Amino acid sequence: MRGRTSGGRPLSPRSAGSGSSVVPGTRKLAERAGTARSQVSRYERGDVLPSLETLRCLIRVCGLELSFRLFNADLEEHDATLIAQVLPLTPEQRVDRAVRAVKHVYGA
Repeated sequence: MRGRTSGGRPLSPRSAGSGSSVVPGTRKLAERAGTARSQVSRYERGDVLPSLETLRCLIRVCGLELSFRLFNADLEEHDATLIAQVLPLTPEQRVDRAVRAVKHVYGA
C-alpha cells in the first residue's frame, strides 16, 4: 500500500511545505502533510507503520530530510543494545534525542 491517508488520497511529498526545523504537534503535522490527524496519531502510537514515502513526507514537513547510509552487518549485536536503550522512549523523546544528536554533530 502506497502512503495513503484514511480518506484514500495519496500522501505526496509534493504536498509537504518547507516547514520549520521544529517538530509540529499532531494536528499541525497532519495539516502540513495533507493527511488526517487520526492517521498521524496512529503512526505516533505505533499502531500503523507509514510507508517510506509517507515517512519522508512527514519528515520533510518538519523541515528535516531523511537519508540513509549502508554499513556492514553488526555481527556482535551492538545495535541491539542501542535499540534497547531507545525502545522505552516516547516518539517525541526519540525525535528530541535525534535532533540533539544532529545538532551536536553539526554544531548547530
